[in-house]
Amino acid sequence: MPNVDQLVTNYAVYEDAVDFLGIGEVEFPELAHLVEEIKGAGIAGNIEAVVIGHLEAMTCTFNFNTVSEAAIKLSEPRIHNLDCRVAQQTHNTRTGQTTQEAVKHILRTMPKTFSPGTAAVASPAEASGEHAVYYYAIWRNGKKVTEVDPMNFIFMVNGVDYLKDVRKALGK
Repeated sequence: MPNVDQLVTNYAVYEDAVDFLGIGEVEFPELAHLVEEIKGAGIAGNIEAVVIGHLEAMTCTFNFNTVSEAAIKLSEPRIHNLDCRVAQQTHNTRTGQTTQEAVKHILRTMPKTFSPGTAAVASPAEASGEHAVYYYAIWRNGKKVTEVDPMNFIFMVNGVDYLKDVRKALGK
């Protein structure tokens, strides 16, 4: 494998085609499947059955350097359609070339919390906002590689829709 992923070169967050400035970090949602403990005859102990395509509630966090206009706008109690565009650096060990890969995170969110952080001389405020995530998709170099849409029974990874048969069984 000649390409080695190295780091995030930079990123930008957009809502409605407006570039938000002052966002220090974005913590994307964790995809944690629901599990159910299974025990009974013929099983030597307990196991966890992973309920494929069914996830724990997703959240994301936005950290801000200051209490900026973006921080206040993202705290508005409404649905936010966000697009986080990331440039990721990779290095080819065979050719020695370093290249940039485009990764895009699409999120539909609703703010849960907003913390204005702290005020200290010559320091960032470390304001933050946590959002409930209702939809999440990841695109790499123009190709959708992950789509999570719990309300519409969609859980797709690398082109495979793992809830397709569930939708069919439910008549959806």
